Amino acid sequence: MDPSTDWAETVGADEEDRLPRLAEKLAGAQKLRDGATPRALHAKMHAGLRASFTVLGDLPPGIVMRARKHAYYASTKARDAAKEPDGSQWDAGG
Repeated sequence: MDPSTDWAETVGADEEDRLPRLAEKLAGAQKLRDGATPRALHAKMHAGLRASFTVLGDLPPGIVMRARKHAYYASTKARDAAKEPDGSQWDAGG
C-alpha cells in the first residue's frame, strides 16, 4: 500500500507566537523535576522489536504451526518512569 498524499498541514494563525510559549512551559516543567523522573517527556523506556523464528519440519504430529520462517513484531515499555535498584524485578533501565 502506498502512503497517502491526500493531506495538507494547517498552520494556525497564532502558531508563531504559541509554539515559543509552549517551549518555555516545557523547559519550566523540565526544571521542576523531582529527581525521580528522568525527564519531562517520554520518560518511560520503549522498544519496538522485530525478530524471526523458524519452525522446523521434523516436529511431532499435532503441532499447529507450519514449518517455515515466521516474522515476529512486538513492543514493550518500562513499568514506570522511576528507576529501580539494580537487580530489581522491575529494573528496566536502572
